[in-house]
Amino acid sequence: MYVNVTCTCISCRAWICGNLSENPATAYYWYADYRYIVETAQSGSMQLLDLMNIPVSIVLGIALGALVGFALAWFFETSYSHQNLVRNSMKVIIVLGTAFLLLAIEDWLEGIIAVSGLLAIMSMAMVLAMRSVPEVTGRLQAKYGKLWLAAEVILFVLVGAAVDIRYTLKAGPGAVWMILIGLVFRCAGVWLCMMGTKLNQKERLYCMIAYLPKATVQAAIGSVPLAMGLSCGNIVLSVAVLSILITAPLGAVGMDLSYKKLLRVTVHTALSREVFSCCKHENPEAYSAK
Repeated sequence: MYVNVTCTCISCRAWICGNLSENPATAYYWYADYRYIVETAQSGSMQLLDLMNIPVSIVLGIALGALVGFALAWFFETSYSHQNLVRNSMKVIIVLGTAFLLLAIEDWLEGIIAVSGLLAIMSMAMVLAMRSVPEVTGRLQAKYGKLWLAAEVILFVLVGAAVDIRYTLKAGPGAVWMILIGLVFRCAGVWLCMMGTKLNQKERLYCMIAYLPKATVQAAIGSVPLAMGLSCGNIVLSVAVLSILITAPLGAVGMDLSYKKLLRVTVHTALSREVFSCCKHENPEAYSAK
């Protein structure tokens, strides 16, 4: 889940955006491992060797993705050097198609060798970003952001259509308390992660507030147990939707009400001044002199 934070502290904004970008990626990977264990257990053939496939899939997934990322970067650079320009729209299609291919490879190799398609996609994107010119990477990110505008609508509409409100009401206060307790531990984890940073106490508190909203991961994988035929499928989906309804407005309102009190502008380097001027251009009201 990427949160667009109106943040007057450059280092605080970078910490929030960077970590929120990695958080769902980690969740998706552990979801894939959980699904693999559940499906293996349901088949009745669970063995210790099956658990060893998890670290193997991590290593092979990263290696495969890195190799594909280098190959794509080489292809784009070679095309450019030979004056065969590849339009950014075509690059988006190629990278997206390659990502689907990596997921298909995971299915093709099932039962032969374990490979994580999700990790391969992330590794491919990281290598491609490192090997590409920053301007090209920025334009590709902008185009994928436009695709997400339509994809998120489809995602949340499908999740909402699958929810049975009766199970949500049946969960009752217990589900609400479970979500709130989870947020407490989440805030504690965020606080621990920032212990080695230069952020002050107010900025750390703001980062904790910014970490409250949860939506994309819950919407994407909340319905998986139901699709797998598990008896807990309906209640899992209902609690996932309930967590979105609680945490999304809680975090959004909290950030809007607290950023002026908890954050301040500090500019030290030329790079910071450049980022600051960019942020000021995006939201001039937040940077008006007092």
